[in-house]
Amino acid sequence: MLVSVIITSHNYAHFLEPAILSVLAQTARPHEILVVDDSSTDNTREVAERFADRGVKYLRLETGSVHKARRAGVQQTSGDVVLFLDADNCLAPDYVECGLKEFVTLKVGVVYADLQRFGQYDHDRTNFPPFTRGRLLRFNFVDACALIRRDALEVCSAWDTDLDEFLTPEDDWMFQCLARDGWEFRKQKGLVWYRTHDGQKNRRAYGDRKKAGYFILRGLHLQQVTLFIPLAGRDYAWAEQSRFLERQSWPHDHIRLVLCDTSQNADFTRQVRQWIATCDYPDVRHFQFAPDRPGIADECRYDRQIEHDVQVAMCRIYNRLRAAIGTDYVWVLEDDIIPPDDALERLMKHFGRDVACVGAPYPSRWDPKYVVWSADRKPGQKGVHRAVKPPVGESQLQTVRGMGFGCTVFRSEVLLDHIFRMPRGEPYYDPYFYRCLPDSWKRLCDWSCEAQHLGPRGRAAISYWEGRKDLQYYRQTVEFARKHAPEAKSLLDVGGGVSLGCRYLEWFDWIPDRRSVERRDDEHSLDGVQVEYAKFTEWKPPQSFDVVLCLQVLEHQENAREFAQKLLQTGRVVIVSVPYRWLAGTCSDHRHDPVDEVKLREWFGCDPIESKIEDTRLVAVYQGAAA
Repeated sequence: MLVSVIITSHNYAHFLEPAILSVLAQTARPHEILVVDDSSTDNTREVAERFADRGVKYLRLETGSVHKARRAGVQQTSGDVVLFLDADNCLAPDYVECGLKEFVTLKVGVVYADLQRFGQYDHDRTNFPPFTRGRLLRFNFVDACALIRRDALEVCSAWDTDLDEFLTPEDDWMFQCLARDGWEFRKQKGLVWYRTHDGQKNRRAYGDRKKAGYFILRGLHLQQVTLFIPLAGRDYAWAEQSRFLERQSWPHDHIRLVLCDTSQNADFTRQVRQWIATCDYPDVRHFQFAPDRPGIADECRYDRQIEHDVQVAMCRIYNRLRAAIGTDYVWVLEDDIIPPDDALERLMKHFGRDVACVGAPYPSRWDPKYVVWSADRKPGQKGVHRAVKPPVGESQLQTVRGMGFGCTVFRSEVLLDHIFRMPRGEPYYDPYFYRCLPDSWKRLCDWSCEAQHLGPRGRAAISYWEGRKDLQYYRQTVEFARKHAPEAKSLLDVGGGVSLGCRYLEWFDWIPDRRSVERRDDEHSLDGVQVEYAKFTEWKPPQSFDVVLCLQVLEHQENAREFAQKLLQTGRVVIVSVPYRWLAGTCSDHRHDPVDEVKLREWFGCDPIESKIEDTRLVAVYQGAAA
């Protein structure tokens, strides 16, 4: 393989001779040596021409850009391998020989080396890591003085980008582009002698680059980003989100828009395609995919089978995303989430070399909290510990354990390294993803970038409790408790309230000892209420309770009679509510519809002491065995 050495110099005449001599001293002599003099006002030309009789060529330019100077050097040379050498550095004698040995396959595009520093400041030796694509895209460890295949450079997109080289290092950007093209990098045993001095651009630019931050230094502002949106067929949401896509401020020609249409609805698909035909995104992929039955995204998640089906469907969707990734960063935006118009730039600005993802918070559709969590639960427990929004005046950028995928930007490598699945015992795909992510990766939430979570008719989604708190059967329950247990000192709520975000136990404030036993563990809490997570039929009550509540639970139980009998054994006054004469199939997780007085008598073995029908619910009061 023939090697072309391109030595770039801008007012480095006083360093140029040692650089040229180090190239001429190589044990494997280069095919050609070209000095590219870019706008020098010193005697660079004179120094270069001293070596004309030894094959050193000279090229004068007026570009003021080392990026353009290197490209011109490539165009003026012909070797199979190009070696860029800054005029203030030198090569160890075996550098070229050792480097050529590493081109072991045609896939190897770049061979790099460690640096031995010398000169005015540092005198240490680097220990650069082995190459992986993900590692190089996080931080650069390849010096400009690498051996690079000419054909890799000729097709490299780095030359097409206008850079502020003082803030975004041109060699760093070039190596990122080469890595994205799929070239392999190998490390050799030879050394670059790297001179340290006051005139170095890296040293002069250090303060400005630190101030500009990782976002500019690593060229994130220049990135193509994949925007992946799973579309469930919600007309109201698409109307809002399509307008957001038109407004969002990241350059549309730097977005690869991937619309995963799971609607299974021809009319909805037609709307999406009509929008694509008129939008200004030049790179759009729209594909149809059926991860499960139509409409599953909006089915009631409190049915455990439906919840599981939704989680499996999401795993299938995000594995399709993994197959579609073609950029270093992926913005996942669910179809009912509307973030600020500048969300992508704001989130991207928080990335660092150890940051896996940055997300915008949004309220849950199913409870009053945000889909952001600060910690996992202990082994054997469901759910997560939800994060709390920082107070005004405190930093709104928070390190978290995880967050929903609703509006999150990921490094592609962390998605590609994970196969989305639902192992036995795992209730949710997203906490499992974050648990599998090594702890060395940071996960950040920008609370200042809060997104809107749409509900029907384009309104912000309301919580489960907000949608139910005005139902009269709750008030009837309180009225019955005041009537039949006015002196109550203890209350037990079985299976319904706190875990769903309901707050009706606050209305029993005259009862000092209030407790709840629940099957779900979704990290909700209520002041003054002690919550235990257990299966009620296996739970051992610590005492007899003055009041026992069981609202909208019996109809879900496989053995409703066993459940009802334990309610009677647990309290003095037992108040239950059930759906009254709902047709079978009205709610898929109800086992006993229609429920009426006859079924209640079968379950409890007696008639209630009082009952009333409110909101198509039958509220009944029983005298418990502890009375």
